[in-house]
Order: sequence, then structure tokens, then C-alpha cells
Amino acid sequence: MNRFVVLDFETYPVNGKSYIMEIGCVEVVNGTIGNSYHTLVRPVDVVSSFVLKLTGITESELSQAPEFKEITDDFYAFIGDSTIVAHNAQLDCLSYESFCAWLNIQPKLFDWVDSQDIVKIMDPCAQTLQLQRLLDGYGLRSTVSHRAKEDALGLAKLIIFYVKERRILMESKELAFLTHSSLRSIRLLVGFLSMIYTVSSPKNDQEPIKKSLKHVPFGKDNHPKLQLISDSSEALFTTHIANNAYHLVVTNHWQSSNHPYILDPTLYAFPHKISRLYPMLTNQRASHMEVVEIVAVMNWLRQTNTFRLTDLNDQLMQRYNQTIVDVFDTHPMVMATFIEQQMVRLFAESRVVGCHYDALILVMDHLPQSLTSVCVVLRQFIHFNQYVSKKNEVVFSFRLIKRSLKLMLNLAYVIEYLSSIGQDNLMFVQDFARLKSVAQAIHEEKIQLFQKADYLVDILSVAIFNHEHRQVLINQNVVETMEWQELIGSINMVIHNIQKLVGLLKKISFYITPDLGHWVFDLVYSFESLAQCASAFLSDASKKVLYIEAPVKHKAANCKLVIKNINEHEFYVRLVSSCQRLLVHQPLCGPQMQDVVAESIGQSVAITGESGHSFDAFNISVKCISSKKAVLTVSEEAKENKVAIVLFSKKQMRVWKHQLRSPFKLDKPSTTQWFLYHDFVHRIDCGESMGDISKIIFPEFFTIDLYQPIHNARLSHSGECHDTYIQKEFSTAMHAQILATNMHQIAPVVVMVDAGYQRVLADFI
Repeated sequence: MNRFVVLDFETYPVNGKSYIMEIGCVEVVNGTIGNSYHTLVRPVDVVSSFVLKLTGITESELSQAPEFKEITDDFYAFIGDSTIVAHNAQLDCLSYESFCAWLNIQPKLFDWVDSQDIVKIMDPCAQTLQLQRLLDGYGLRSTVSHRAKEDALGLAKLIIFYVKERRILMESKELAFLTHSSLRSIRLLVGFLSMIYTVSSPKNDQEPIKKSLKHVPFGKDNHPKLQLISDSSEALFTTHIANNAYHLVVTNHWQSSNHPYILDPTLYAFPHKISRLYPMLTNQRASHMEVVEIVAVMNWLRQTNTFRLTDLNDQLMQRYNQTIVDVFDTHPMVMATFIEQQMVRLFAESRVVGCHYDALILVMDHLPQSLTSVCVVLRQFIHFNQYVSKKNEVVFSFRLIKRSLKLMLNLAYVIEYLSSIGQDNLMFVQDFARLKSVAQAIHEEKIQLFQKADYLVDILSVAIFNHEHRQVLINQNVVETMEWQELIGSINMVIHNIQKLVGLLKKISFYITPDLGHWVFDLVYSFESLAQCASAFLSDASKKVLYIEAPVKHKAANCKLVIKNINEHEFYVRLVSSCQRLLVHQPLCGPQMQDVVAESIGQSVAITGESGHSFDAFNISVKCISSKKAVLTVSEEAKENKVAIVLFSKKQMRVWKHQLRSPFKLDKPSTTQWFLYHDFVHRIDCGESMGDISKIIFPEFFTIDLYQPIHNARLSHSGECHDTYIQKEFSTAMHAQILATNMHQIAPVVVMVDAGYQRVLADFI
């Protein structure tokens, strides 16, 4: 007979501890709710009115209730030798033991199982662990809440519901790890789950989709191969994506609820990597919560159809990001193949599919042939082009090396894992000691490398800033300096040590257990990619822009070496040749912006859409100012209406809040400032209303410095005069900001720029 008892206490606080005032128990026998036990308990101190109001228990009922010593025999007899299941069992157990200590009686040692652990494992997508909300979600809640018997009954129904509706998929090896855990609480939990629920071995039924996009019966599209659309987002969907072609709409944030969306590839998980978590299950230092949440993620991975990490609840998502994400790092080709399979599946459901920027870039880098029969739509092109430019940077940084070394150190768990499965691990212990030695050498060399980089920036930079960073262009003159040659020597040493580390990993891959072999192969790929990145700074980068970026304050760990493309023509040439048709979407696209788009793509494009959109077409007046006093004046002029003040960092936000809220500077308390982060605009782009905003102010609008390496290179490459280039960059930045903040009906837009740009922008504004 399978019997357990679901228990709930109603408690009240006394001197920082919780004492029992009501007990509710329900037995579950062979999956059926049986007898119950309920009693009030006379309190040992005054119960607050808040607790009485919350539970509905009266003082008179408590005063007539029996003392705990009088009901212990009946209470213990009802529980017997059965396991107790309670929601947040640790708190209930602590309340019971504290109450016994107060009454000077010996508490009985029960076997406690926390139902929150059961919820995590059986229902990992549940967005709350709060009992009442869980019961509401499944229609199990009674009309009475915060009473011991009713809550115990509701929890019993929830556990039985999981018996009927949920399952546990677990390999026999995993079950053996857990039943022999060093944690008694884990052994109790696993024993309970095995008794109540069916624990079955997973089937290998998650076969990859065999066909590719080119085998999907797409319709023909006789429109021009490359087209620029200047309509609004609404017109884009209703007019230009209204034919029979299959459209992949590339956007950073998806607005449409009528069409599916492919997320950022990092927000997907891959079930074939579950065996990489085995060393964590056998880790002697892992806590109860860590083990439970890892098991919950494993169970979810075997049953999900979406593989979206966003489906997990907050606790499991946090565990994944803290513990699992590095172990689950994978080869980009695997991720690209997964994205291709998602496209095939979603295009079978809808002719329009949304796609995150990173998903398209990943497919373009590894499987461009997947797009042969698809019309690609780059929604809000300026944002996309900025993102591609950032993604195509080659960056060699302190943090990049640190992260790679962190990936390798997860192998430390393997030693205990090999011991637990009875494998001879002496060879791995020796090789892992060598790995640690080489990793330490890389760590020491990277410190010296970026100290040299910071010193080089310190002696060469002259007020060339990108936001709060200094930049130094590495030209022929810098290359010939002794400082740069020493820095190159450090890079060579890092590459040499990485190659030694890769050699050791390849050796380990020959004898490591098969279930962990692909983990080592992915580590090899990760370090080979790191070495390739470092080698890029040793080769000829004459056709690109090479510079060092460092913070204003000296901190070598934040320095980074950067190689940046002057433009992304190569990417767009590959994209145009790979897809059936390319639509470039850029609202507010007047003649000047048409030139900007054409220059970014590297090909001439014909504009399609409503009559030339410009700022005037949307009644937008851009006004440039050059002093903080003018910003304060504009804010005061808003009077009763709201002013949106868009800033680029938390530091700037704190400064401007102080500036605008000082009593001597702002004497109209009715004026409302709405401070926004730059990233907030994406939420607005998803349809969030900004209300009665009368003005939008950019008090520290980013204006380019022609001495910055990338702008200096682009200016030289374009052959334009300084003023024309500045106007074009300013126009591009303003279009991006206004579109992102959805400010089509707001006038004016106030931009604070350096006084030196007033003359340059006067004619443009």
C-alpha cells in the first residue's frame, strides 16, 4: 500500500519564530484521498489581528482549542510511518520543532518532502510556486484559503493531478545517481517520486527534421530581387507581405501575435547534452536545491516541444543561467541546423515567420543555402545594420578569455563522476592537473597583455571617446612602437598556451566516457575559436579598422582589442545571393535615407512605398540645443504634460534626475519627467503606449567624433566632406531613435549636441 500524508500548518510569529495554531492533514492511499485529521492548537502567545483576519480564525476558537501536548498522540498516530508532504516543508518542519522546543518536548523525526520540489520537477513551466495560485491555475482551489485542512486537501489534489497529467523521464543511471546521493533529502525525494509517479526511460523520439527549406513547396515571387520599403510596419504586413511567398521577417522584437517567431538562438536548449549534467548530479558539494533544479531541467528537456528556455519558470531559468549554460555551450553548426529545422516547422504553419537578428546571422554564417526559397525582410534596417556591424566585430578581451577558461573548469566535476561510476580516473586527474597548469599560464599572460593594452591607450589616446571609452587606432606608426610589439608577444604566448590546452583536450577525448565525449569536442572548438580570434590581430588587417578600446578610468580587465569592418557589404552580398528576395524596410525613408541604405548594402535600391517619408511627413521637428540650461527650459515648458527624457546609461540617469529635480532648477512640481533607458524603446516598439508625451529630449545625444577610428576610416573610404558625413550620421541616428521610440506624433524632438555641431547641422535641421 502506497500511503503518504499531506500536511499544512497555520502559524503565528513569536519573537521571530513561527508557532502552530492549526493542523490539517490528509492521507493519500494508492492515489486516492482518504481520511483527514484537523485540529486547532491553543496558542502560547497573543496572535496578531492580521493573522486572525487572514485565516478567519477567531480568538474564542483558539482559547477553547486543546494544547499541543493533548493532541500529539492522535496527530502522531494519523501520520504513522508515512512520508509527510508539505508546501515549503522546511518552514513547516522548523515551526514544528520550534513549537516543541518552546513546550520542552522531544520532536519526532518525520520524513519530510517539499511539494515545491515536486512542482519544479513535474511542472517546470509553472510560473509560480505559490500554492494558492497553482491551485487556481488548475481549478483545484476551494472557496476557503489559508486554512490548514483546506490547503492540505488542495495540495493533495495537485499531487494526484500530476500523477494523471505529468510524467518523469529519467535514465536508470540518473536514478541510481540520485538514490545514492550523499544528501538524505534527495534520497527521500527520489524514493517518494518513484513510489507515487511513473519514472520511465526516455525514448529517442526527438529525431531531427530531415527536410530543409528548399524542399518546402514555396510559391514563386516575380518581384525585384532587392527592394527598399519606406512604409510603416502596419503597411509592411498588409501591403508588401500579402502575396503567396514565404517571408522571414527579421526583427529584434516581435510585435505580431498572428505569426510564429524564432528567438535568439541562445534562448533554446538542446536535449542531446543532458549527459553533461551527470557530473553535477554526483557532485558532493551540490546543494539540495541545485540537484532538484538540475533534475527539473533534465525532465523538461526530454518533454518540451519548443525547447524555449523562456518557457521555464524563473527559478529554473536562473539555475540554467548560473550553472548549466556554460556546460551546454555547443557548436554553432548544431545551433544553425536547429534554427533551420525551426523554420521548416513554422513555415508549415504560417507563410510569415518572425526571426531574431542572431538567428539569421547564424544561419547566414553556417547554412546560407537554407534561405534559397525564402523572402527575407529586414525590418527597421538601420537597427539591423548596426547590430550586424557589432556582431561582425572581432573582439579579443579579458572577459572572453576568462569565460573560455570557466568552460573548461567545469570538467573538475568529472573526476568525482568517474569515481562514482567505477571508472579508473587516474589518467584524467593527471591530464586535468596539466590543464589547470596551462590555464593558469593563460590567465597570467592575459593580465600582462591587457595591462600593456591599457598602457598603450594611456600614452596614445587624445580625447577620442565612444560614450565613456577611449579608443586608439592601430596604424602603421603604432605598429612600429615597442609597446605594440610587446603586446603582440603576449598575444603569441596566449595562442601558444591555448594550442597546448587544445592538445590536452584532444588527448582526453580519446579515453573520456562516451556520454561526455561531445562535451570535450565542444571545448576544443571553443578554444580553437579563441585562438583564431587572437590570430586575427597578428595578420594583415589593412582593409579593416583595428583599434584598442579602454574605459576612461584605468582598468585593464575592461580593455579590448577590436577589428571592425568599414561596412558590411560582404554580408549583404551573401544575403542577396542566398535568399529568393530581400526586402529592406526603413520607415521615414526620404531621399537622404535612401542613400544611407544603399551605401550600407553596397547596391543601389529602388524605394517602394508611400510618398517620401521624412521628419516633416510625421510633423516631427528636430531642435538642437547645446547647453544644460536649455534642457531645463524645455522641460519647464512642458507644464502639465509629460516629457520623455531618453538616456544611455544609469550613471547619466542619476545625474539628470538630480539636475531636473533640484528645487532651485525646477519650481513647477506639476511637471512630469519620464526618464527612459535607451533600451526601453524596444518595449514601446512592441506596442506599449507612451501616453500624453509632449516632448522627447535626448540630453546627451551621441554625436560622432571624426577622430574615432571607425568614423575616420568610413569618412576616408566614402570620400565625402566632413559636414556631409556628419549630417548623414546624425540623420541615421535620429531616424533610429525616433522610430524606436515610436514618436511619430510628437513635436518637437530636442537633441543636445556639442556647440561645434550647431553650424554643421543648421541647414539639415
